[in-house]
Amino acid sequence: MGPVHTLDSKVSVTGQFAPAEMADVAAQGFGTVINNRNDGEQPGQPASEEERLAAESAGLVYHHIPMAPQALGPEVIEAFHNALTAASGPVLVHCGSGMRSAALWALRQVRYEGQSIDDTLSKTAEAGFNLEGLRPMLQAFAPD
Repeated sequence: MGPVHTLDSKVSVTGQFAPAEMADVAAQGFGTVINNRNDGEQPGQPASEEERLAAESAGLVYHHIPMAPQALGPEVIEAFHNALTAASGPVLVHCGSGMRSAALWALRQVRYEGQSIDDTLSKTAEAGFNLEGLRPMLQAFAPD
């Protein structure tokens, strides 16, 4: 598995990893895995069903919440929020590189957690993700 980037006390993000690494994920203390990739994005990418079976075999809770930037809507942010809210321990979220997962976390923080856009962008930058270009979308999804 590649580098794991901590966004807050509950959520960390990473890029794609092999289903065989789910036991390692559990050994690192994670209790939930959220996959933000759409099936079939790249040749050789593990299917979400393969990941789910590996996660459950390792004792992990698994959610598949695909996020395509061109089709992002409030329902995706809400599903992500609900999965994080339901998680009882640390959560590892992944996509191809971790960037989309960090963006979804940022959208959730602004929309549901009341975190300011500046604080959110600062936290993602500290974790290694420059999401400044996401500012207009964060503003659009911020509560009124």
